[in-house]
Amino acid sequence: MPLKRACDCCIVRKIRCDGHKPCEQCRCACLACTFLTPRLKRGPKQLRSRTMASIQGRQGKVDNETSPSISNDTINVSQARAPVQVRIQLSTLLPVVDMYRRKLYPIWPVVAFDDLNSVLKHAEDKQNSAMYVLVLSLCAATMARLKLASLYNEGTECGISGEVLATEAIRARMEYHYMEVVDEYSVVTSFFLHCYFSNFSDRDRTSLIYIREAATFAQLLRLHEEHTYARYTEKVAQRIRTLYFVVLVTERGHCIPRDLPVVLDSTISLPLLKPDDLDFFVLTGFLNLVKIFIGPDKTFFDNWKDRREPPFSDSSIVRLQGLLGSFETNFVPLHESQKIDVIVTHCWMQVLLWQALIMQASFNRVQDANTPLTIPASVAQTLLSTSSQVSRESIEVHGPGMTTKMLQISNALADVVISMNRSSQVTHWQQLLHGLAHLIISLPCRDNKARDKVMLKLSTALSVNKFEIPRAIDYLTEDPIFDSAIDQLVTEQHDGRLDDGELQWDSALCVDVPFSVLTEF
Repeated sequence: MPLKRACDCCIVRKIRCDGHKPCEQCRCACLACTFLTPRLKRGPKQLRSRTMASIQGRQGKVDNETSPSISNDTINVSQARAPVQVRIQLSTLLPVVDMYRRKLYPIWPVVAFDDLNSVLKHAEDKQNSAMYVLVLSLCAATMARLKLASLYNEGTECGISGEVLATEAIRARMEYHYMEVVDEYSVVTSFFLHCYFSNFSDRDRTSLIYIREAATFAQLLRLHEEHTYARYTEKVAQRIRTLYFVVLVTERGHCIPRDLPVVLDSTISLPLLKPDDLDFFVLTGFLNLVKIFIGPDKTFFDNWKDRREPPFSDSSIVRLQGLLGSFETNFVPLHESQKIDVIVTHCWMQVLLWQALIMQASFNRVQDANTPLTIPASVAQTLLSTSSQVSRESIEVHGPGMTTKMLQISNALADVVISMNRSSQVTHWQQLLHGLAHLIISLPCRDNKARDKVMLKLSTALSVNKFEIPRAIDYLTEDPIFDSAIDQLVTEQHDGRLDDGELQWDSALCVDVPFSVLTEF
């Protein structure tokens, strides 16, 4: 019976030994076959921190010299991490993964169609703990965004909800010290956890921390530096570039309405798509969205609500004026959810640019002829026209962020109506506000208080018997009288005037309002 070890000669020669005495290799080479080398003691079953560091160091050298850290266009399934306790069988999540594939991949293109099967296959391996966590976070975000019911397994008393999946993902992550083992898994998982928590009004800070975490992981991997992509194959580089811009777009969409600075900047080239790529049309639609977000540079988002006098230089003003009318959205997306996302984001970005220019004009005490007050009305018309051509599902699938953008647009148009109510176009502007109010009320909103405040301003802009112009919304949060009146005023306007077929405007009630009331939300 052969021994379960190699002989001394085979060990030195680094060849396979059949364990016989003498072995076949020694017999053919006329060598004395001995087994004098003592057997080494087995190491511990649990990975020690020193062992993990040694493994990562060795694999890091191999990755830098040979292949990229992502395979199959997305993830390296051999990445070493300490195994974790698997508490949820991923086979039960296949329906949720399929829903992501069909409805959310065009919005979150971070795990491609042809990668999902590979991801699921390797996630079942207990040694691939990061893949396990990735699938959990993906499914948690999908269930929360699509409002899917809990899944039930045979023999279990409670269902598997998005909350259960997110909690399990966070627990498993902590088992292998995920902040120290950073790769593309880290970026994708933090991104999906952000997407999950962004659906809940009481977890706003949590969702912000996770998208900032994803941005930090991307920077630690040097994904913001062009030379990083030289070590990847063309197809893999495209996938990683897409991941970087997904995080960039999401961070800006989340931070800008909250008046927070953004971290990532457009410092790398966009992915180069080829018509024969499997998801060419999906990624083409996504890149149109990216181009809108990176049109203004990072300094714009840092300064657009800066109340210094003035916040923008003359050269910046010229560039912003050029951007205001330069966005192009003439493309045919494969999914209508992409169409509404691109067009609403385009309208929203135009309003941000317009508000920045109006703010500059108010500081300079001049009305810039190149910044017409009709822009919010034009944007609102485009938004209403587009929303009437797509299904409600394609709007709601974008979650609270879509409602936030519409609120910003409505707020800007209400400011124009209030400040320019002697214009001959006021009646038309009111009709647009009327349509926007109905659209916003019909959509899910994470922050009902913010929506009610905008609706109050809309009710003022549409009212025929209100002389008082509300103060800037940013300064209303601590007013108890205002807060107690929100529900009554908004309900009255929604139940009464907002539901009227015809809007009436009494020119005798018109008053002039300076630019200083504008741009506050």
